[in-house]
Amino acid sequence: MNILRDKIIALQQRLRRSNAHNFNFDFKEFYEFITQNDYTSSMIVKVHSEIAFEELQRETAGTAILKVFKDYRNHQLTIASKYHRVYYLLRHLEYIYTQSSHPYGYIERLDLKEKNSATEGFVDVCVTPIVDFLTEGLSMESQVLALLVRYKRFKEWFDREEFFENYERYGRSEDYVDMDLRKFLFTNGIEHPFSTPKSPSGRTDIIANLDTNDPLVMEVKILDSQKGYGKSRVSDGFAQCVKYSDDYNKNVGYYVIYNADEHDKEVVFESDNPTFPTKIAYNGKSYFILVININPKGKYASNIKKLNEIRITMDELTKEIASS
Repeated sequence: MNILRDKIIALQQRLRRSNAHNFNFDFKEFYEFITQNDYTSSMIVKVHSEIAFEELQRETAGTAILKVFKDYRNHQLTIASKYHRVYYLLRHLEYIYTQSSHPYGYIERLDLKEKNSATEGFVDVCVTPIVDFLTEGLSMESQVLALLVRYKRFKEWFDREEFFENYERYGRSEDYVDMDLRKFLFTNGIEHPFSTPKSPSGRTDIIANLDTNDPLVMEVKILDSQKGYGKSRVSDGFAQCVKYSDDYNKNVGYYVIYNADEHDKEVVFESDNPTFPTKIAYNGKSYFILVININPKGKYASNIKKLNEIRITMDELTKEIASS
C-alpha cells in the first residue's frame, strides 16, 4: 500500500509543478491512474455508493458541474459528508477530462488565485482533497472491494487447479471456500473475519470488524450443478445479504459467488449501466457481486469462446426477499 500511496502523491506533485507545456499530459496521467487502479477506483465506486447518487448525478450533469463548482468554492453547498465533497470534485475532474479540449486553458479560466500559478491553485483546491481521501482510505485497510477483485483474479489466474482440487477433497463444500476467503481477508488486514455469526435474520457467512463502527457484511454462495446449485441459488444468497445488511445497519453489502461448473460463467444482471464489479442498488443500499470461476476446465474453454451468461432480472434476484 505504501508504494501505491507514494505513486499517487508523486503524480499529485508532478501535476502541481506542471505548466502550459505539460499540464494536459500530467493531468491525464493522474486522472487515469486514480480511476483505473484497482484500489483507488474501488474507493471512487464507494463514494458513489455512500450518497444519493442519482440525485447528485442530475445536479452535476453536463455543464451544470460548473455552477456546482462555483457554489462549492463560495461555500454555498450543504455537504453532508466527506463523500459528497469528494464526489463533487471527482465530477469536476471528470468534466475536465472528458469535455475540455484544452484542460490547461480551462483551469486558467477558473481563476484560482490561492497560489502563484494556475496549476498550484487547481491542485490545492480540486486535487488535494481527493488525494487526501484516497491515501487515507489506503491507510485504513478497508478496501474490501479492491481486495475481492484481486482475490478473484488470483483464484482464476494462478490458483485454480490446487483450489479446485481442495474444494473436491472437502466434498465440494461451501465451508471450504468460505474459510479460504476469510483467510485471505485476514491476511490482507481485515480484522476478525468471523464465519457465520448470529444476527436477527440467522447466520451470515462473513462479518468482519464486528466490534467497530464499520462492520463488513459478506455472503458466500456456490454455483455447482453436481450439488443442484443453480440460478435460484443466486437469489437465495442475495436475499440473505440484504437481510444481514439491514441487521447490521450497513449501506453496502458484498456477495461472492463461486462457480464450480466446467464452463466459466458470468452472472449478468438487469442493469442500464453494467459495471465491474457488478453493483446492484436495492432499497437505498448498494450490493457488490463478484463471480469467481474455480473449475480448471472452464479456464481453457473461456480462452476460445465467450463466457456462459446466467441472465437474471431484478424480479428474479429479489424473489426470495419478496416471499419472505
